[in-house]
Formats: sequence, structure tokens, C-alpha cells
Amino acid sequence: MHIKLPKRLYLHGTAVMSTLQPLSGAIGVSVFISLLNSKQASYLEGVAVPASEASLTEAMVVAVEHVYFIIFIFTIVTVLLSFVVYRARPLEEDKPAEEMQEP
Repeated sequence: MHIKLPKRLYLHGTAVMSTLQPLSGAIGVSVFISLLNSKQASYLEGVAVPASEASLTEAMVVAVEHVYFIIFIFTIVTVLLSFVVYRARPLEEDKPAEEMQEP
């Protein structure tokens, strides 16, 4: 499904995108922090002394590597998908410009 906006709605489209970008960024950070904490906790479950400084450091390293790997996969998929996205052309209005103006 391709959504194209007529030129008269560009301001509204920009407002929607300006709202969604920081919102999706915040959701993404929350998801990756949750993945990081989950991987760190699962690593510490298998360690003999989970409270030691070396174990905590190693758990953080393993968790960060895990999250970076997931981000790398998302990046590769995004780059591949960028080749199928096309530049949308604005819809032409059905009505002439004179009819669109309000009295």
C-alpha cells in the first residue's frame, strides 16, 4: 500500500512525521535496553559468583555485544529495504485551484 499526500496536506504529513520519529526512537531505546538487561540477567544466571565485579563486567560486555548484533541485523534489513522504497510523487488535485479556495 502506497500512501501519497496531496500538496495541500504536506504540513500535516510533516507534523505527523515530526511526532513519530522521536517517539519511535524512544521506543527503540527502551526495547534495546530491555534486551540488554535480559541478556545480562540470563548470563549472570549461569555464572558461579554472579555478584563479583568480573562477572558483572563480563555480563555487560556479552549483553552489549548481543544488542549490537541485533542492531546490525536491523541495519542490514533496513539498507536492503531502502532499495525497494521509491520516491512518492504528490497526488494531483481533482479540482482546479479556483474551486479549492473557500468563499
